[in-house]
Amino acid sequence: MGRISNLAVAVRNGYDPFEAQQRDWLEDTTAKWPARWKRDAITRHSQLCTTKSHVAANEWLLGIADQVAACKIAPNASDSDITDIASKLAKRANSRAARWSTLGLAEARREIDKLCIASGIQPPTPDIPDSGAVARMTDALWWRRKLRREQGREREAIAIALGYVHKKRDIYISAESFAAEQHKVRRNADILKGTEAISEDGEIVTLSDLAEHSLSNPTLRRGEMMVRIKGYEDVSRERGHAGLFVTLTCPSRMHARLASTGASNPAYDSTTPRQAQAYLCNLWEDIRSNFKNRYVDVYGLRIAEAHHDGTPHWHLLLFVSPLHVDAVRNTIRRYALADSPDEAGAQQYRVKFENIDPLKGSAVQYVAKYIGKNVDGTGIDLDENGVLAAESLARVTAWARLHGIRQFQFIGGPPVGLWREIRRIKAPVIADAPEAIGSAWRAAQKAEDRQADYAGLIRAVGGPTVKRAEQAIQLATASDERPGRYGWQTMVKPVGVFHLDKPRRVYASERKVWQIRMRAGEFGRRFAGDPAAAHRPWTRVNNCAGRAAQGFSGDQLRPMVGNVIPFPGLGPARPPGQTETPNFSLGPP
Repeated sequence: MGRISNLAVAVRNGYDPFEAQQRDWLEDTTAKWPARWKRDAITRHSQLCTTKSHVAANEWLLGIADQVAACKIAPNASDSDITDIASKLAKRANSRAARWSTLGLAEARREIDKLCIASGIQPPTPDIPDSGAVARMTDALWWRRKLRREQGREREAIAIALGYVHKKRDIYISAESFAAEQHKVRRNADILKGTEAISEDGEIVTLSDLAEHSLSNPTLRRGEMMVRIKGYEDVSRERGHAGLFVTLTCPSRMHARLASTGASNPAYDSTTPRQAQAYLCNLWEDIRSNFKNRYVDVYGLRIAEAHHDGTPHWHLLLFVSPLHVDAVRNTIRRYALADSPDEAGAQQYRVKFENIDPLKGSAVQYVAKYIGKNVDGTGIDLDENGVLAAESLARVTAWARLHGIRQFQFIGGPPVGLWREIRRIKAPVIADAPEAIGSAWRAAQKAEDRQADYAGLIRAVGGPTVKRAEQAIQLATASDERPGRYGWQTMVKPVGVFHLDKPRRVYASERKVWQIRMRAGEFGRRFAGDPAAAHRPWTRVNNCAGRAAQGFSGDQLRPMVGNVIPFPGLGPARPPGQTETPNFSLGPP
């Protein structure tokens, strides 16, 4: 009776039991969310209560709560939390491996695969042998990398659902994910600065210095891409081919926000940027299959960019015979509009074409701003959304890394690895080489009075649309096995080039052999547990950031040999240090 009287008095004084219960429920539901998410979700819930109903507001919040609950790693988990979880999962994997290894590695792998799947992590691919797969899944560092990536993508999906990613707020990528990606960049930069390489002739440089002279340097990367696309354009002009600029966009249901205002898109179906990219890849695969069946050849460049809300769209610069221009346009349009062709704006915006008129500008000029925007910011002051070039570049790069989206891909032509390999060959080596190799080598050389000529390589291999296996010049590769973190690993590296007509004659390239060690000082002492780390040979700049450069502890730096594995069956296939004679891959005999 007393309680009822007290409640009656409280109600008369303005107390609303339903409101109090709702407040408690909101607090419990969002208790473990990041602070910004919690604050904004409660505000959004209140707005929906006013504009719609309490039921609609609660359903919205429950949908977000279900999404958060489904995360394998809590969105607000710290890196130390992830490290702890990874260690626990690795121990569980070790336990399963020890329990099932008596039945064979294949059975042990199947059981640990189940642990991966239950934890939301993709197990190693089937092409990895059982020993290597089990070694990976029993390693805490393997789990840590997987969990970091999974947490980042799940966190971003929720940030998109909460309405953070759009032009009026966090453009391209949420603030939380952007901060995490920037932290990775700084961490990697510190590791490169703290690691040095010693060449076979005694030269000592830090890995950060080596990176500045490799394609890790955005300016050098952009320069190579511009040389390549200019080569494509030069060949297209020689052949009388037309240039076509195409923009492909995803259906409306894959966009979280409206392009004009940044407001919520009622048709959004929770498609993530990674899923949207997969949609575009499958779409292009179907289009190219149609081209192949109709003997229509295209070559050029594909660029993936982010809409303001993180949804990818593509720009394609295609070169094609004038006889096939209409067929290309019609085919692309038909496939692009197969999904939701009648939705508002589909006919106008889903796919756009622009014929490249040489009188108005070259193909290189068409794509220069897109390359600049996504590589080093050259020629860009503000992007199309009014974001400063430096910020836009950083956010777009973080977006691509987070979602695993390949921003650039050349279509047709020779592989870029062949171009880079030919540039490493010295002049005396190709003195008696076939004319195709000689002309390709001359085209690849840069001099004071002329730029390198990628068109020369395209001509030398047989043209921009010849199949890779039928190109006149091929990469020669050598393989050997060495102990690595996950057992014996086969290393396949280019060693030169050969002509398809004389596959046994290899024109060898030159590479320096580098040894990696930690620099003296506080940073180097973090890795003092592995004296052998300073004596591992690596070749070429791009391959010298070894395990010591990845931030592993001293114990983790030791090679994976025999006694590291806590159960039978994962020892090395041969004594440590013994490698096979390199095998040249020379194509058909």
